[in-house]
Amino acid sequence: MRTIHILAAIGLSALATAPIAQAGLIGAQVTYEYFFPFPLSISTIFSLPTQTITSSTSLVDTVGDITTTFNNNQIIITNNEINPFVSVPFNGPGYLFSGLTITNVTTDPASASDFLGVPSFTANDIMVNFEGLPTVPAGARFILDVTSSSALIPEPASLALLGTGLVGIGLIVRRRRSHAA
Repeated sequence: MRTIHILAAIGLSALATAPIAQAGLIGAQVTYEYFFPFPLSISTIFSLPTQTITSSTSLVDTVGDITTTFNNNQIIITNNEINPFVSVPFNGPGYLFSGLTITNVTTDPASASDFLGVPSFTANDIMVNFEGLPTVPAGARFILDVTSSSALIPEPASLALLGTGLVGIGLIVRRRRSHAA
């Protein structure tokens, strides 16, 4: 009986200490909007339908003249043409996510020095304010490093270890029952 308890404890501790799967942007859903203040309030002037992010997702904004691409932990915003951003209260893109929780957003040092926006974020959206930037050259990139998390999901190897332990326990119980009969 003691063996069963030991095997069960090993299996459960392996599951409890399993590394957690890290979330990334790939596979999450994103809705894109470009905001610009009109006389009375900030309004959406361009939006795209919700999409599932893949390594080839490219969001092209023909109004804000920017293209957004993604990798698992970065958002890359590229200026498409020589473009000054006006000095108004808010002028820039917004990204609304589902399927992940955003825990941190920082500006990557590889961003173009003349295309530095001010990112802000909540658990499910990221806004970038380009208010008052000088004329930005075509091809300049603003890169956001994004840290996110998802539900706690144990790695498959841990589940396999737990399953093996449970099968072992079952075989021991079966063997003991057959010897007792």
